[in-house]
Amino acid sequence: MCCGGWRSFARWPAAMQYLLVGVVLAAETSSPLDRAQALLSSGNEDGALVELKAALQQQPDNLFALGNAGLICARRGQFVLASEYLARAHRLKPADPQLALALLEVFARSGRKKEAEQLAADIRANTKLQSNQILGAARLLFRLGSLDAAASMVNMDLPGGVEQHDLLAAIYTAQGDVRRASDEWQKSIQLSPDDPKRYFQLGMLYLKYRTPSLAVIVFGHGVERLPNSALLWMGLGISQCLDEKLERAEQSLQTAIRLDPRFTDAYLMLGDILEQEKPHEALEVFRRTMAAHPELPVAYYYYGRLALQLNEGSIDDVVRALRRAVSLDPSFADSHYELGRALEEQDNTDEAIAQFQECLRRDPKLFKAEYRLAILYRKRGEPARAEQALKAFKLAQERQSSDTELKQLEYQVSQP
Repeated sequence: MCCGGWRSFARWPAAMQYLLVGVVLAAETSSPLDRAQALLSSGNEDGALVELKAALQQQPDNLFALGNAGLICARRGQFVLASEYLARAHRLKPADPQLALALLEVFARSGRKKEAEQLAADIRANTKLQSNQILGAARLLFRLGSLDAAASMVNMDLPGGVEQHDLLAAIYTAQGDVRRASDEWQKSIQLSPDDPKRYFQLGMLYLKYRTPSLAVIVFGHGVERLPNSALLWMGLGISQCLDEKLERAEQSLQTAIRLDPRFTDAYLMLGDILEQEKPHEALEVFRRTMAAHPELPVAYYYYGRLALQLNEGSIDDVVRALRRAVSLDPSFADSHYELGRALEEQDNTDEAIAQFQECLRRDPKLFKAEYRLAILYRKRGEPARAEQALKAFKLAQERQSSDTELKQLEYQVSQP
């Protein structure tokens, strides 16, 4: 149980049915436990909970009643009640893995970190778990942010399979322990050499800690083993870009796009490189991409952005392209910013302001939009709002770290 991280408790009632064994029911068939069992079997949890509570009035230490009452409350999000019932059951039978793991999940789901860590230590000392249960408990602790407890749980008596190495790698990555994270990802790759995601995770770990030359090696091995993986070719392109091998990076990203013509992230990386090195060539690349893939928002975004910078074509055409980018992917804040800039050039002040505001709503870190707002508010005769926007811009600018470029290229290592 609990092997899938945050669960809905949907399967737990069946797991608790075994607690009926050894329970001596009252002679009359209409006892609360009888009725609770019948109601649970028919799926009537409301009625079952009433009967379970009645049964606990008569038998406060009945494991079947405590376990199932706790699970029903947990499914309803009543975590305080659920923890009370399940904690009582766990105290009565501390070696029982089902009860212990159900209680651990309640603590994790309700954010009770200290109690979860204490329970995890108790489980390690007193409860024999199967491999999938150990990994499930560790994932719960990991998502709760209890990294030491999660690592201790994974390092229980496990055979050392790929899932164990994946989870340990994710934990060590979160702890900032690059050496051990690297070791675990490498073990995962050895056990599962045809999974591109593991090469990607290891490569991005090296990029996160500013060792692009190591990332180039990892992604190079990855594409050698899996030459049709667009993900790994993109990772190689990112690594080569940060390692200042821009021509090779461009070739790798072009390969990623050839393998997956709708790979938005690869287009974004390629666009950043071409924009700096070959802006006119980049404009043609994205003009062709718009024609070939009219449903791809990143093509319209980069075409509009570059056309605006290079003063290519009419401003009306640029606005149309960027409106298309926004309509295809309203969540991409940069498209709103570029559309705002184009509308500003078009002297459409009110709508430009609306786009810059939407840009900040989507991504407050794009603080350059605050600067544009300051200019437009002043132009519209609103000095107070202009001053407020300018202050916000200066404050954000002061907080900007020196490694902005790296952060833009970083990918969040996905969690198990």
